[in-house]
Amino acid sequence: MHLAAGHRLGPYVIEEMAGSGGMGEVYRARDTRVGRVVAIKVLPAGTMEAAEARFEREGRAISQLSHPHICSLFDLGRHDGTAFLVMEYLEGQTLASRLGRGPLPLRDVIRYGSEIAAALEHAHRRGIIHRDLKPGNIMLTATGAKLLDFGLARPRSPEPGPLSPQGETEKKPITEQGTIVGTSHYMSPEQIEGKPLDHRTDIFSLGIVLYEMVSGRRPFEGASAAAVSASILTSDPRALPAGLPPALQHLIDTALEKDPERRWQTAHDIALQLGWIGGTLSGERAEPARTRRRLRWSWLLVPLALAGGAVAGWLAAERGGPAAERREPVRLRLVVPPPLQLRDHVEVLPFALSPDGRSIVFTAHPQGGAQGLYLRRFDSEEVARIDGTEGADSPFWSPDGKWIGFAARGKLWKTRADRPDAPIALCDVSVFGTNATWGNGVILFAERPFGRPEIQRVSDAGGTPAPVTRLAPHEWRHTLPQFIPGTNRFLYLAMTRDSLDRTLLVGSLDGAEAQPLLGDTALARAAGEHIFYVREGKLFQQRADLRAGRLLSEPHLLADHIRHFYPTGTAQFDVAGDGTVVYRTRTSRGRLFLTDRAGREIRVFDETPLFFGASFSPDGRRIAAGVLLPRAATPGIWLYDAERGGRDRLTAERATEVFPVWTPDGRSLIYGEGKGSPPLLVRRPLDGGAKVALTRSGLFELAGNFSPDGKALYLTQIVAGRPAHILRVMLDDPSRVEPVVSSAFENVQGYVSPSGQWLAFSSNSTGAHEVYVVPLAGGERIRISNGGGNLPRWNRRGDEIFYWSGKTLMSARPGRSGRWNDAALTELFRIGGTLDAFDVSPSGESFVVGESHPGEGDGDLHVILNAR
Repeated sequence: MHLAAGHRLGPYVIEEMAGSGGMGEVYRARDTRVGRVVAIKVLPAGTMEAAEARFEREGRAISQLSHPHICSLFDLGRHDGTAFLVMEYLEGQTLASRLGRGPLPLRDVIRYGSEIAAALEHAHRRGIIHRDLKPGNIMLTATGAKLLDFGLARPRSPEPGPLSPQGETEKKPITEQGTIVGTSHYMSPEQIEGKPLDHRTDIFSLGIVLYEMVSGRRPFEGASAAAVSASILTSDPRALPAGLPPALQHLIDTALEKDPERRWQTAHDIALQLGWIGGTLSGERAEPARTRRRLRWSWLLVPLALAGGAVAGWLAAERGGPAAERREPVRLRLVVPPPLQLRDHVEVLPFALSPDGRSIVFTAHPQGGAQGLYLRRFDSEEVARIDGTEGADSPFWSPDGKWIGFAARGKLWKTRADRPDAPIALCDVSVFGTNATWGNGVILFAERPFGRPEIQRVSDAGGTPAPVTRLAPHEWRHTLPQFIPGTNRFLYLAMTRDSLDRTLLVGSLDGAEAQPLLGDTALARAAGEHIFYVREGKLFQQRADLRAGRLLSEPHLLADHIRHFYPTGTAQFDVAGDGTVVYRTRTSRGRLFLTDRAGREIRVFDETPLFFGASFSPDGRRIAAGVLLPRAATPGIWLYDAERGGRDRLTAERATEVFPVWTPDGRSLIYGEGKGSPPLLVRRPLDGGAKVALTRSGLFELAGNFSPDGKALYLTQIVAGRPAHILRVMLDDPSRVEPVVSSAFENVQGYVSPSGQWLAFSSNSTGAHEVYVVPLAGGERIRISNGGGNLPRWNRRGDEIFYWSGKTLMSARPGRSGRWNDAALTELFRIGGTLDAFDVSPSGESFVVGESHPGEGDGDLHVILNAR
């Protein structure tokens, strides 16, 4: 069966064929409702019953899975006798196609292997066994590996009866054709023998895939399918290539154990092992002095405060030779002392290297303590807190390394780096945060949104700031300045109005016209004749003529998974003049899941790094969430089936889309949308109608919920120079905006009770955020929480409030008096990660929770010596 371009399957219009196989054909198509490109797998009419059962099984299996490295299912249906699946359209090539050119580099083996293992772990945790894992069912895309074709997937249960091995199938680009029972070269021994299967059959197949990735050949061969099966059952795998890291060889050998009890027992084990191996690979150097260098790795797992001697020795050895000697990069990791936690923010930078690369200053806070600056000299064993830096952010160094600048409490400060003098105030800056750089007698700084939009300059002796850049008509903000050492020129980002486009420019203190250098980058640094910058989470190095604004070489990749936030341009790295680079990673894993009142998980909807709010539909059948996918520049809005767990992306625009809220009729979503400026609230109908802006650009507003009659939306507004407050906007006339709760303190997260009588909200009037209720008809506010409170939500009857106190979900009910003044508090359950999203089902008996967990090493500082 072949479908021509323009053929319709329900709302989908076929554009072209993308691949074919025994299970039918795969087409590129377009969803006319939202304009999205999709892949449609078609099973022709009249197909044999077994194939149709497999097709339906694939749809059921994928619908239970939602993972960044599993091809997403959007829809399934039947049209004029044709059954079809609608899936995520993937650009790239199959691993089988890539292996046709030979083995993969070790770094790619580690990356793709880890992603495949994570995808399998997700499936196995939901009781799904793939049973046909092979290179042809793995797509390599710009965002990593994607696992395909769950046509043979089965719930984890015994499967009686022999499975007849079949010959290898023809490889196709989208979904590989495989037999109903699997592919002989990738079967486990128990699969061949027809024994009951569990998830460890996929572990064996993954071992074969990893073997093929490192060697370019399969571990078991034969002249026929029967011979291949016999080899798998009786023979040892062929020897792996010489020179592989012993740990990787051990990993593959263990995965290929014929007895399932002797294999790795979970895909999670393999992912952890690959992650560890990847970390060691980055520190290995093929030089004669291999033994000496490996010994120096011993300090990496020592807390930072105890690592001084080893670091100092390394630095002396690496930097003590002739200046002209070319030294290769060396990678280290500074483990931050456990009592301290590094500051993390999407707008301000948490650490800075000294110009000579021998010291680092960073923003951190001890558990339960005040935030401040800490100084670590690499030739010392001490990490010292700098006096007078309470609440400090965005540290930066003077060119001679004698002073440290920082922003705190609405002022720009400087303090001596070599002695404990009191900090000196230089000028007033935005209380929302500032990033700065220090040149010859001059400091440049940029304020967060709501502050001054141009780059400002001030004398390093203090004074009144003045703008040093001027906005073009299409720009709304200049940010992240960085002096080019030894010059009066500086790098900065120009943010485009109503767009996420931005340009890296080279400006000058003498007023010369700025020169564009790069587009769509995050923070950039200059050292010598090189520029360092982040794009899509990758740290690149490139030679450049910064005077002329010209790039002189191709970019060189230094590191991946850099912690960054594209909408603001921030990226957590720094570079010293000697080529030392320090950066932080983001390899966090998140989960969006449904739980009951006791904290028992009912369903996991998604596993992806970060969520920005979640909301139940009024009927409780769907959940909307802001989701930041791996490698994605900005978060988007996704819809989840609360009963089955499948997901579908609602938006496909290049914008920051966060914190969705359903309208009372369930026909539209309200959410924050930002295109180069702070998000404004928009209303998007789900039937494909045009979205409408509810608020004006330039403000930062977050939706709460609606009045019971659906006529008014309660929201939180953040405006420069004054505390956040709660407003009410009338939907029939968005110009009608009325204050509801405002004071000298932060009042946020307003949520109206079902009766419309009460407003629950969070306020920091005690110094920490607590939950309060206030009568909307007028009256005194009543404090509900005790010990911290955020994100209040009502149950449907209005007689219970849920809120979070740290990582604990609390319940509050009116006390014996029947009033909120003596509310009874009950702890429901705790979560282990950081809370990113939360809502209560209409029944009040279940909750959707989005949480994130940092990856291994995300809390530490990674160092590259000799990066230039």
